[in-house]
Amino acid sequence: MITSSFVLALILAAQTPPSPTPLEPVVSVAARAEQPLREVAGTVSLIESERLQQTLAGDLGEALRYEPGVSVPRDAVRFGASGISMRGLGGNRVGLWVDDVPVGEGFAIGSFSNADRGSLETAFLSRIELMRGPASSLYGSDALAGVVSLRTFKAADLLAEVDGGSAVRTRLLASSANDSLQSSALGAWQLGHFDLLAGVVHRRGSERETRPRSGGLEANPSDVSGSGLLLKMGVDQGWGGRHELSVERTAERLESDLRSFVGGPAQYATTTQMLGDDELVRQRWSLQSSFPLTLSGLDNLRLSLWQAESRSAQRTLQTRRAAPPRTPHSLRDRLFVYKDRSIGLSVRGEGRFGIGGSEHWQVFGLDLRRSDISELRDATETNLDTGAVTNVLIGERFPLRDFPPTRSDQLGIYWQDEVQFGNGRLTLIPGIRHDRVRIDARPDRLFIEDNPNFAAADLKAARTTAKLGLRWALSPHWQLYSQYAQGFRAPPASDLNVGFTIPAFNYVALPNPDLRPERSQGLELGLRWLGSAGSAELVVFHNRYRDLIESRVNLGRDPDSGALVFQSINRAEATIEGMEVRGEFALPHPDYSLIGSLAWARGQDDARSLPLNSVEPARLVVGMVYEPIDGRQRVELTATAVAAKQRIDHSAGDLFSAPGYVVIDAYWRMALSPRVEINLGLFNLTNQRYWPWSSVAGLEASAPEVDLYTAPGRSFGASVQYRW
Repeated sequence: MITSSFVLALILAAQTPPSPTPLEPVVSVAARAEQPLREVAGTVSLIESERLQQTLAGDLGEALRYEPGVSVPRDAVRFGASGISMRGLGGNRVGLWVDDVPVGEGFAIGSFSNADRGSLETAFLSRIELMRGPASSLYGSDALAGVVSLRTFKAADLLAEVDGGSAVRTRLLASSANDSLQSSALGAWQLGHFDLLAGVVHRRGSERETRPRSGGLEANPSDVSGSGLLLKMGVDQGWGGRHELSVERTAERLESDLRSFVGGPAQYATTTQMLGDDELVRQRWSLQSSFPLTLSGLDNLRLSLWQAESRSAQRTLQTRRAAPPRTPHSLRDRLFVYKDRSIGLSVRGEGRFGIGGSEHWQVFGLDLRRSDISELRDATETNLDTGAVTNVLIGERFPLRDFPPTRSDQLGIYWQDEVQFGNGRLTLIPGIRHDRVRIDARPDRLFIEDNPNFAAADLKAARTTAKLGLRWALSPHWQLYSQYAQGFRAPPASDLNVGFTIPAFNYVALPNPDLRPERSQGLELGLRWLGSAGSAELVVFHNRYRDLIESRVNLGRDPDSGALVFQSINRAEATIEGMEVRGEFALPHPDYSLIGSLAWARGQDDARSLPLNSVEPARLVVGMVYEPIDGRQRVELTATAVAAKQRIDHSAGDLFSAPGYVVIDAYWRMALSPRVEINLGLFNLTNQRYWPWSSVAGLEASAPEVDLYTAPGRSFGASVQYRW
């Protein structure tokens, strides 16, 4: 019924009398070079800065809240957003790039250690581009499930809005869902061939509100603060090309009162207080040069040298009451530090040429990347009665590392061609990439002393991935496309060489030098319509995955030592298939339009004939927009309906099943003058209690933390922007 309604709306929109065609959006994520969105043979979506402002997006989760097949899981106990999931796969399997610089992988272990990828600054973003499905033929090992490309503002973006050589915009954004206030400013200046952009942002907030059931846990109190700096300096030299130096630095601090652990189960039964103090610092710089050329098949050459670093430091203070004779009155002080430093070089060329009756647009390049990652856990326990201090907790002697410091080198060479035949109605898009990955474990004294019998494994992997796309113009407005694409992901160092021993519980984690790279194959078939009255797209997809890595799997007891053994292993096969629909249609009244999307997917662990719990339930989004032609105001009412999660793998225990829900949001934008704009938002109008599935997947049904994962009830947001 839902799908037939969408098709009917599409047909009606197609019959609407023609009017001036709007400017077509352009994306670069699908080919690593700019092209019109309608020419992409695949599922790509674009969220521009105007939409981010309309929806009052203060973080990545809010920016992607209406995207079909995309979610941002959150750790509601302490750590917040933890990456991006696409069509049922998340974590480090989605390539995440900021201004063509890849974001490092995340790592989590235990209850007190989580270096996530979700805390990215949105105040500087001019657009978000998303490409779903395997994309390793262009992006290598980072793109098994898809790619998210974040683009920050350029000086030209701000200067295009004014007549002079300078432009400044300031913005205040507030939200009652977490009592947050964000202030930001961006400025751009042009002086001859030189341009400069500078941006600053500062934010403060508290815990994210929840709607627990009667008697359920309330949200853990927290204080959040953060700041960011963006600087871009560019020069245009005509035939000598454009050169730009970019620097960005963001810092975030989260202080938490983790009351949900107080008097908790098992080892937390004697806990009387637990405090968290988490800091995350990310910084990057890049030097990019673009040269216009007039060679056959090479119109532009782009060089990029970059460096990116991130450091997560998470401290936990746990006070325990005395429980004689085993547990004294004590204070446990834990520290987790994760560092990732990468440096890279990329070269990309593109050009157009003709052969016979065909026209070609080729994009080719080289990617080099070296990453150094390290992790450390430290802890002490102080007897508060005697003052005695020990560095042994639960049998572990600190400090220690869960995997050795590791260097990873990646080399990728890629080529893609877009071949138009005859009158341009039929286009073929072949692509291929060859990657070589080398993981070099470098055990230091700290790791060796904690793991004396551990033989760290190195890894060398090579993989060639391909894609073949087809685009067929049925008419000036209708287009059929299909794509076959391959993906792969090299085994992470943290899975290859994880090693720890917890004598108190008789647990041991073993390395697995036989881990194989993850592989994927994706098929898509899509129908796209683009006309003066709007646009629509229907796509069906079928993705097959082999050798997916499951981290630290419980393999049972060792028959000799009796220890419970954990090891990262490959799972044989999995399948995720589904359908996505999205569209925007002008209604007969010139001031009104409809927007909407539908996503449905089904996942299966084929080797064990069990459902994949990571796949989201069906979700429908429908919105009505009122926007007079003068553009001075815009009103939007959007409903999101999510089905109950029913296909769940309960083999590991009775897991929580999230019920279905409907949430309604309202937005109002007012342009008080050409310089002043106000955006208002009212979220969850009916004060619905609901659980986003991406965050609760895997939680036990009886876990008290379930209530912490309820989304905010009715909340309010507002922003004021001033330009000059």
